[in-house]
Amino acid sequence: AQRDESTGWTKWRAGRLYALTSVLVYTGVRASEALYLQVSDLDLKGGFLYVREHEGHRLKTLAAGQSPVPLAPALIPILEEWLAHRMDAPPDFKTDANCPWVFPNISRSAKAPWVQGSTGQRPLDRLKAVASQAGVEGFTLLSCRHSVVTHLKTSWGAGEGFAKLMCRHTNLSTQKHYTHSDLDGLREGASRIEY
Repeated sequence: AQRDESTGWTKWRAGRLYALTSVLVYTGVRASEALYLQVSDLDLKGGFLYVREHEGHRLKTLAAGQSPVPLAPALIPILEEWLAHRMDAPPDFKTDANCPWVFPNISRSAKAPWVQGSTGQRPLDRLKAVASQAGVEGFTLLSCRHSVVTHLKTSWGAGEGFAKLMCRHTNLSTQKHYTHSDLDGLREGASRIEY
């Protein structure tokens, strides 16, 4: 049965999923980095997010937390809209006013972000379900990071150095595992060449 995503909890959950997916596909941050983002890690006016260690979340590498991650202009209004509604709840629903998480769990607990849930309601479960509806099979949270690196180096024309900085890889050889064949992207990149 198709859910009505325009009202109540379903709307809130859909907004959270949309904002999370947008962060993943526009920034290339690791899934755990996105899930453990706190509101204080965002500088929407400056156009950056900062990946930091938080209780329950250690950074994968030292480089992961040393560089700000640039925000694509299209991502900023998505995050602004989500942040305006991330604490929405019915009047009688008790939430934790000290919830720091950009992607809170349903109770808005300050203890942990949305990293768990019942079967079908975990972040990966929800993203896989949406990807499947869109005809994308085999989707993982890491798929977003791979796509960003591939597109940076092909259709977006950024090059290896920028991809390394944006994704905070410790060396360029790491990227060979993230770059995939993208003939359409290569063709699009070449279409900008003219004399």
